[in-house]
Amino acid sequence: MAALLLLPWLGQLDLWAPDEPRYAQISEEIRALEHGPRGLALLHLNGQPYTQKPPLYFWLAAGFGSFNGHVDHWSARLPSALAGIAIIGLTAAFGRHLYTHARAGLVASLLLLGVLRFSHQARRVQIDVLLTLCEIGTLLAFWSLNRSAAGQSKKSTPLLLCMHGAMGLGLLAKGPVAALPYLIILFFLVWEGRAREVRQFFPLWGLCIALAPAMSWLTASVFLAPSNYFDQAVSQNLMDRFLFGLHHPRPFYYYLYQLPIDFLPWTPVALFAVTTTAWGLWQDKEGSSRSRSTSRFLLTWLGVFFTFFSISAEKRGLYMLPAFPALALLCEGWLARQLLRDTLPKTLFGGSLILLMSLGLASLIGVFGLPPNLLDQILGPDLMPFWIACMTVSLVAIVALFWTRWKEQNAFHELSILLAIPIALSSAVFWLLLPTLNAEKSHRAMASIMLEASQSDPLLGVYTHSSLTGGVEYYSGKRTRALEGLEDLRAFRDSGGRIIVAPHWAETVLQNEVDFRVLSRLREGQRALVILEVNNIAETQSEGAPSP
Repeated sequence: MAALLLLPWLGQLDLWAPDEPRYAQISEEIRALEHGPRGLALLHLNGQPYTQKPPLYFWLAAGFGSFNGHVDHWSARLPSALAGIAIIGLTAAFGRHLYTHARAGLVASLLLLGVLRFSHQARRVQIDVLLTLCEIGTLLAFWSLNRSAAGQSKKSTPLLLCMHGAMGLGLLAKGPVAALPYLIILFFLVWEGRAREVRQFFPLWGLCIALAPAMSWLTASVFLAPSNYFDQAVSQNLMDRFLFGLHHPRPFYYYLYQLPIDFLPWTPVALFAVTTTAWGLWQDKEGSSRSRSTSRFLLTWLGVFFTFFSISAEKRGLYMLPAFPALALLCEGWLARQLLRDTLPKTLFGGSLILLMSLGLASLIGVFGLPPNLLDQILGPDLMPFWIACMTVSLVAIVALFWTRWKEQNAFHELSILLAIPIALSSAVFWLLLPTLNAEKSHRAMASIMLEASQSDPLLGVYTHSSLTGGVEYYSGKRTRALEGLEDLRAFRDSGGRIIVAPHWAETVLQNEVDFRVLSRLREGQRALVILEVNNIAETQSEGAPSP
């Protein structure tokens, strides 16, 4: 089922800014060997060394792209999609290791698949999905080892190899943040009163396996890179991000509201699951020793990620993706207790009906109740198929729930319907809603206009909006330079460049110093952009980019 949701029409949408086209361009420069064999270790974007991320995702995308001679939409997204499918499978396997009830693991995996944030990221060029796969692989290997007589079984060596090997791939995917599962394991063992067993899970050879891939790559890239590469790659991208939040600074309480939003539609169940599990441990009412150990492990998993990223100044919602399997497994534990009844609790059943009726009403309003122009302004054009799909899903689900409630008296069948609803709605979002937003999110049209106007120019320019650089280069096929002020613009013009894209206010700011011609206007409001042909620049010195 995960493959049916995550793979179809994977290349349907253009690559959306800012991350997707940038990562695809890096992968394409690797595939094409634009910088020779050294480019396999020292990543490049726009011909310049790239210091932001380790190479694993880009290697995979470049490998998939080599089959058709270009890193296209499909091959750029395929590592994420395959990682997402694997995460669903490992979540199901984790559930079978943690719980003993019938269909263990199935509920957690389907629940996770229905979380829109997770499935949406798995259909995008997204390194954090690959990181999540590596981290859940590390934790699953540990738990299997933990249940095998604390590592004394004959399977201990292969499991240790899997545990530390998955960690090594995680470090090669996104750097030190991949080591958080080690903290989870350490805190869990301490909580269990088994601190003396730490050495059994962390032999020296295992740590060497974990560190070897990333250290080998970093050593090679530092050797091949300019002198300031190590400072940018390590000091700025690690310490400065954590301490100061270079790109996405957020308050410490950010995840208190962002995580509940991101785990929709299962947030209410997750809140019940986390609070009842924690309360049960506090009151020592969690049943058997195995049950208490499971609860401690899942709460530690969730707590380490939540605490670490709350302390970090740099925050994004997707950083918590590796905690989603823990939430799904906690939800399964709570829901499994509800399946012991003939029917689901009235609160869960009634709440689901209210949400479905609200969705159906919103769909009816979308189809019949709002003036077309107003609807287009709110959510974009061509939404009728999406609203019809939502209305159909809500109607079918309501009928199925009532039928199951009064005819079959089967709690698992009721839960199966609830698990299927978010997956069906996610399909409608991916295949009917997101295509209507593609023109707004894509840089393809902008890059095409710039390419046509530039003729034989050696490069294109992006004025003050550096996040557009990757998309312009990917879709135009020309080197693209980020320009932060008049001095950069003057150097760009001296290098033979003429065509730039700029925010709409640049027309007013630059008109006294730059001779330009407006070629096209894109978008509206605060996000409006203009494509300019720069003919001449005054000799007046200017520091930095003027503010609008």
